[in-house]
Amino acid sequence: MHRSAKKKTTPKKQALHQLYEAAFDNIPVGVVVFSADGQSIMANKTVSDMSGTPHDVILSKNIKQVPAWKKAGLTDAALKAIESGKAVAFDTELTTLAGKIVYATGSFVPITINDKRLVMFIASDTSELRKAHGTAKFYRSALDQLAAVCFTDKAGIIIHINDVFCNLSGYTKKELLGQDQRILNSGYHSKSFSVDMWNTIASGVPWRGEICNRNKSGNLFWLDTSIIPQVDEKGNIEQYISVQFDISKKKNGEQQLIHSAKMTSLGEMAGGIAHEINNPLTIIRAYTEQIQMLLETNPVDPAKIQTLTQTIVKAVDRAAKIITGLRAFARDGSNDPFREVKVTNLINNTLDFCRSRFVHRGIQIKTEAIDPDLVVQCREEQLSQVILNLLFNAFDAIEGTPNAFVEITSALTLKDTIEISVKDSGNGIPTDIAKKIMQPFFTTKEIGKGTGLGLSVSMGIMESHHGKLMLDQECQNTRFILKLPSRQPKSILKPK
Repeated sequence: MHRSAKKKTTPKKQALHQLYEAAFDNIPVGVVVFSADGQSIMANKTVSDMSGTPHDVILSKNIKQVPAWKKAGLTDAALKAIESGKAVAFDTELTTLAGKIVYATGSFVPITINDKRLVMFIASDTSELRKAHGTAKFYRSALDQLAAVCFTDKAGIIIHINDVFCNLSGYTKKELLGQDQRILNSGYHSKSFSVDMWNTIASGVPWRGEICNRNKSGNLFWLDTSIIPQVDEKGNIEQYISVQFDISKKKNGEQQLIHSAKMTSLGEMAGGIAHEINNPLTIIRAYTEQIQMLLETNPVDPAKIQTLTQTIVKAVDRAAKIITGLRAFARDGSNDPFREVKVTNLINNTLDFCRSRFVHRGIQIKTEAIDPDLVVQCREEQLSQVILNLLFNAFDAIEGTPNAFVEITSALTLKDTIEISVKDSGNGIPTDIAKKIMQPFFTTKEIGKGTGLGLSVSMGIMESHHGKLMLDQECQNTRFILKLPSRQPKSILKPK
């Protein structure tokens, strides 16, 4: 029992008294009652447990005579409560009589019992809460050093950002606070991308993805972004927290990888291009010699010379077209604007790089199912690189096999989606390989015949076109499908 004195009572009153004492001892806050001169006269078990100090030691102390209490400001708070007759709150770090450090939050409350002025110490141990707060503060500090952090309300209005976010965006906090988060919209992503993101977080589910933003100077920067909805106790969304890491260098590296893969493709098709150019050169040489011979005859036949000259002009145009296409293919077009291109021209221009290679090895090329009126908005050189990579893969897989063929088709499907497929006469790709085939550096080709980058780079190009590259595993042959919108978003990336 933790009362300073006991009086004789009836059994009924004694039972009630014991009930009060049990409640007093077990309430989840520490309680000590001091006399007007600061002497402890009553304390519950909770304060003893909280401080790690025996109950009789607490009752032997005067609040004015314990240095640790005075240092913690408890003595002054108690005296102030007694003198003013009003409660005095405190939130302090206290070294207890047992040497234990405790964070205590509570009040000194003046009370009067039997005309005696007393003061009641009521406190909660907030040590664990402080510790958790300190840990959270540490994590937030660490996060603020590494990531761009942005808080928005549920309508997407910015309500808090950290310094990293400001540094990446080029805006000051004053310029960003209160603005719609779309102030950083680059226009790179499709409408469906944004709708999918907002639908996800609006349903209370976190979202993660890569976002391309535009800073105050007009330059693009990429962020690996996680958006976490914060909800109230009823599950209603209050705000969104986004944690973002700058991956611009990684994305630039991917563009360099695309260019590297393109150079590899050029190396692979060098022999075929040489043959493609050699054919018109042979025609030009042969027909020029014929013209020279005709000029030495008498009389000269102008009609025949004209026919030969026209053939030479066509051969020159053919060689010029191949060279122009080669130069366009070799350059870095990652920042080019999207342009409308006829799908049939895209495919035929790509085939110009490798047609003779296929024909020379007895591989039939089928293009009858290409819609001649189909138009797609794209970066032509990049899309050509994807198709060429699929053609080279098909060539390596079916070269030397009987009845070898490659078939290219195109169609406009639902929702204005262009679908281009490249199918070869192979027997498909085993499931275990199909699972890994899009991974960087994965290849089934012999050493020196492939880098393992072609399909992963092609997939990246298709994603930049807001499309997909897929393996059709239901087809009995080997068939890859390119899907992309016929038109890109209106505010798509402009050239620098």
